[in-house]
Amino acid sequence: MSNMKKTLILLFFAISLASCSSGSDSDSSSSTGVLLRKIVLESESGTRTTTYVYNGNKMNTISFGTYFNQFFYTGNAVTKVESYNNGQLMSVFTFDYDSSGKLVQSYLDSPGLELAWRDAYVYNNDNTISVNHYVSFEGGPETLQEQKLYLDSEGEIIRIERYDDLGTSVSLYTYDAKNNPFRNVMGFDKLLNVISLGIKHNTVTTLETDFDGSTISSSEKTIMYNAQDFPVTMQFEGDTSIERYYY
Repeated sequence: MSNMKKTLILLFFAISLASCSSGSDSDSSSSTGVLLRKIVLESESGTRTTTYVYNGNKMNTISFGTYFNQFFYTGNAVTKVESYNNGQLMSVFTFDYDSSGKLVQSYLDSPGLELAWRDAYVYNNDNTISVNHYVSFEGGPETLQEQKLYLDSEGEIIRIERYDDLGTSVSLYTYDAKNNPFRNVMGFDKLLNVISLGIKHNTVTTLETDFDGSTISSSEKTIMYNAQDFPVTMQFEGDTSIERYYY
């Protein structure tokens, strides 16, 4: 995912985590139906609360300060998300699926930033997904960046490659064996890395390299869990800020 894309997803969705994993599955009857209700970020500048509201186990709204995100479903699939700031529509995300329920295209239209992008997904036989990422600024022509997502045996994204004339940029992820806060939210498992990186589990390390092979960033999380193996706190190594999760 490009830096621009990551910034915009944080802006429009106000989701302050990217979680996933590999390893043994911690699924149990005690984890069934658990839904994330609130994340409180405590930092030197104060506290920030993100609130999650559901219809059953379908996401209804995510709110964060002046930002408000409304989710729409067709059947059990998320098909649209409208994002607002101070009551003004900032962006619309739409999602298309094939007959088997796999995500085949996602679209972002952001008139507030005069930006649009769309991703087209092709599912390969080697447990990878090829992505054509198209971006258009201010109504201009689309530019294409080819990408590839590498999945583990549970369908988690463990590697993202992005290609251009300068080489290949890579993001690498490792995971715990615990429960992702969104694992019980209907339809989120179909959205790949568009909203939350992770289907069942939580990322614990991330390494990003640039197109010339140099390291852009690396991070490691310390995660504490409740009795049901869901995160209750997350903190990046070397960071004084801490996220607290409420279910």
